[in-house]
Amino acid sequence: GDLIVAREVVQKTFVVGLMEDMEESVRRFNVVLGIDDVGDERNRGCMEEFFGKHREEEEVKQEKEASKETNADGDTTLKEDDKAAKANANKFNSHAHPKVEEGSPEWEILAERNHLDLILYDFIKMLYQKQERMINKYALERKQNAVENVDAKQ
Repeated sequence: GDLIVAREVVQKTFVVGLMEDMEESVRRFNVVLGIDDVGDERNRGCMEEFFGKHREEEEVKQEKEASKETNADGDTTLKEDDKAAKANANKFNSHAHPKVEEGSPEWEILAERNHLDLILYDFIKMLYQKQERMINKYALERKQNAVENVDAKQ
């Protein structure tokens, strides 16, 4: 019963975001709230401060660094936890958190105690994908309306 109610409330009430896709989540919130994070200098500055000034360049650099493999000489590579920490290193409001490997004893204990939360989380990930089309369509309509308003004033 509670899981069904929770799913309905989330679907009907919220624009959802995901921590693992924070920048896109914030962009979606901005679209829905009518915040221009690209054209408005102040808002763009806030996004750059929070996510890093050269986000895309940094992400490409980090992906290249993280994709290195250990060679026969035993040179070190980045572990998964190190990749996440490095990816978050230049972000304003980010903190490294220990990872719990799926299938580990710790994971199994958490999954057992929070099995309904895991089901709800899977639903939220699906909803996040579903909302993408709706929010992008809404953003496009807002831009078209803004252009029409500018044209009408001229």
